[in-house]
Amino acid sequence: MGDMPSLSLHSGSRIPLLGFGTGSLGPLRQMSDEDARRAIRAGLECGYRHLDTAAFYQNEHVIGSVLGEWISAGKIKREEVFVTTKLPPTGLHESKVEAWMLRSLERLNLSYVDLYLIHFPVAMLSKDGEVTPSTTEDGRVRFDPEVSLEEVWKAMEKQVKAGRAKAIGLSNFNSSQISRILRVCNIKPAALQIEVNAYHQQRLLREFCSRHQIPVCAYAPLGAPGTPYSSKIPKLLEDKALLTLADRYGRSPAQILLRYLVQLEIVAVFKSANPGRMRENMKIFDFSITPEDMKLLDNLDRGKDARIYTMKSFIGVDEQQEYPFNVPF
Repeated sequence: MGDMPSLSLHSGSRIPLLGFGTGSLGPLRQMSDEDARRAIRAGLECGYRHLDTAAFYQNEHVIGSVLGEWISAGKIKREEVFVTTKLPPTGLHESKVEAWMLRSLERLNLSYVDLYLIHFPVAMLSKDGEVTPSTTEDGRVRFDPEVSLEEVWKAMEKQVKAGRAKAIGLSNFNSSQISRILRVCNIKPAALQIEVNAYHQQRLLREFCSRHQIPVCAYAPLGAPGTPYSSKIPKLLEDKALLTLADRYGRSPAQILLRYLVQLEIVAVFKSANPGRMRENMKIFDFSITPEDMKLLDNLDRGKDARIYTMKSFIGVDEQQEYPFNVPF
């Protein structure tokens, strides 16, 4: 995975500590395929070797075309890039896992992914094979309350045994749901991807994962600037204490936030289509934050109220039994 520091997964592979998130590169942000290709190429040119995508992002085919270009041109070897993708909520049923896995591999132009995650623990219904959930006339999402997360996990394990995924894990699960998986699993979750940043630190859930030796991957590590969901709280990148630290270290606020997470051995997955920011965000491994300043960043935590991605845009999701954010952690 190049020279970037990485964490060891119990599967035997290593995950780079800094990941290039692609959720904003495609239809979710009204970005054309060509613009998305340009951004992904830029990310690879900057040296990123950890690409994070999902079926729900509807851009796996774009990533696959760029990886195909680079691999066929000899610019990169398959084993030099760590690729994560995710089972969508509309694929959350034991009978659907394999079909969605195969679909993702075809679009990614790969024979395997390095990490396959369950994207969200609430099952949603859709028309045949669609990633977008179906809705009722009043806009409420149609859910499938009968799905067993334990049975879905067993289907995920089959993807490892079939060689389609080097490792499998979870995303947006709470401690109770993870515990249920741990009780039945033959293959332990290799990672948990959750929203983590200086305003929303999720310490109790992170401590739970640490006890069970499950590495944490952080999405929205910069507070998701520019998303419509982040307007309810102050902008993390404009926090006065953070700006003071950035000035003290001669670094950007984003560099401080990313360094804070990787120094805690949290994998940070950020999103950007700006090559300048991509290059800037890569430059976090040539300095350290002092223990005193790490404590200052610890003190920025605003708890559950700072969660940006509640998923409540899926109307009715918070009424479902498996909605993960109705418990303390």
